[in-house]
Amino acid sequence: MKIFDLTKDNSNDINRLIYEMPTFVRFHSMQCGHCIAMNEDWKKIQEEMKNKNENMAIISIEANDKDHFKGDKDIQGFPTLVKMIDGKIKHEYSGDRSYDDIINYIKKNFSQSGGAKNKTR
Repeated sequence: MKIFDLTKDNSNDINRLIYEMPTFVRFHSMQCGHCIAMNEDWKKIQEEMKNKNENMAIISIEANDKDHFKGDKDIQGFPTLVKMIDGKIKHEYSGDRSYDDIINYIKKNFSQSGGAKNKTR
């Protein structure tokens, strides 16, 4: 499991990583009220998942840093949560933005032990 907040300094590593493993990406803005409201749950998700032995990454991309990201970034608003494979958006998360629902989505769609195939939706 790899967890990052994209910055200019780590963008090369992240841009390589998104082609190496399935990735759950949060696009957000510091000026977005919905994004700010989910920050606490997002931090709890990162904390819970950081020690999991899964072949995936969780990445957070702030709007001002989006230009440093070389994967798909065709999004319509903030926050947007997506599953990416090979740097391309495969599925946009449309569930509740609560801790429990996002964790369940990650476990269902990325978990090696849960039987989900990483190359599909």
